[in-house]
Amino acid sequence: MGQVLPYYGMRLDAVHNGYLGLRQALEGGHDLVLLDVRLPGLDGFELLRQIRRRSHVPIIMLTARGDETDRVTGLDAGADDYLGETLRHRGTRSPASARCFGARDAPRSPSLNGSRPAA
Repeated sequence: MGQVLPYYGMRLDAVHNGYLGLRQALEGGHDLVLLDVRLPGLDGFELLRQIRRRSHVPIIMLTARGDETDRVTGLDAGADDYLGETLRHRGTRSPASARCFGARDAPRSPSLNGSRPAA
């Protein structure tokens, strides 16, 4: 993700622990949260539920766990989109994800931390 998101004019603030991710997500200032299911400390589904109780920030689940049960669990818990490993490798974006990422040539795409890139 660290190589893909700058292509869209975004900056990534990566956190690799569920509890730290919850704290950072709730501090605000992010335009989007990309969330994996497999996180140490607090798993991605529980992290999603806790963020959703307190925030309306868009959340996209990006995970290797792409079976239908996990997808339904993520969407029911409040994810705006759920992309399993299959979609990630094909380079396919769903309409919801495309709205969050915006057009590649947009002059000022949002970043993941709320700041805008310099024009």
